[in-house]
Amino acid sequence: MIAAPRIQRKYDHRLQAIVKSTGSIDIALEHGNPRSTARGWLGLLDSPSVISTDVVHQDAAALKLEVLELRRKVKRMTALLRLMFVIFKISQFSFARIRVQEAKDKRRLLKAIDQCRDWSNQR
Repeated sequence: MIAAPRIQRKYDHRLQAIVKSTGSIDIALEHGNPRSTARGWLGLLDSPSVISTDVVHQDAAALKLEVLELRRKVKRMTALLRLMFVIFKISQFSFARIRVQEAKDKRRLLKAIDQCRDWSNQR
C-alpha cells in the first residue's frame, strides 16, 4: 500500500506574529489551529518572508482595470458553479451511491476536499 504524502498546511504569518509577540497560543487555538503548531510558533526566531503582488506602485486606473477583470472572473466562476449544482441535482448525483475504487482517485478526492476546507476556513 502506498502511503499518501503528508500535506503541509500553511498558516497566516500575521497570526504567527501575534502568537509570538503575546507569548500566548490562545488566539491560535480560537482560530482552530493545532496546539502543537501554535506552541511551535512561540519558538520561531525569524518571521517568514512575505511574497505579494506589487499593487502599491500601480496607479488607480490600473487597479480599477484589475478589479473589473477579477469581478468578471468571479461572475463567470459563480455561473459555472451554479450550473454544476443544477447538473448534480438533475442527475440526482450522490456520493452515497458511488464507490471510488482506485486509491489514486480517493487521494485526489480527499485532497480536493481538504483544500476546500482550508479555503473556507480562510474566509
